[in-house]
Amino acid sequence: MQNAMTPQQTLTRWRVASAILAVAIGTSTLVPLPPSPAGIPPWTDKLVHVAMYASLMFALQNAFARRYLARLAFAALCYGAAIECLQHFSGYRSGSAADGIANGIGIALVIIVTRYRRAFRQQESIHTSE
Repeated sequence: MQNAMTPQQTLTRWRVASAILAVAIGTSTLVPLPPSPAGIPPWTDKLVHVAMYASLMFALQNAFARRYLARLAFAALCYGAAIECLQHFSGYRSGSAADGIANGIGIALVIIVTRYRRAFRQQESIHTSE
């Protein structure tokens, strides 16, 4: 039988996952783009941005205390903005405000879902304790 992870081990794993995601996002968005295959809708790129930053925000919110949520969201948003700026000056990628907005949507979705889940759980626990 395996031993359960301690809360500190769980936080450490989420922090490592956050770092890996941040490096993967930075690397994948700063290398030259290969040609896009024909038939891919142009908005697919925005969905990828939403998914990348939602994943990063999910990992970050699990890696740190709840009281840091706004700071983490701001940091993730700044990270995305910095990458867009670097892309603009790279010469082979282009920075885009629309990509930055998509990053923010991914971050916001995670925060909204998390808050909704917490409120639902609190409401559920109130009803079960009555």
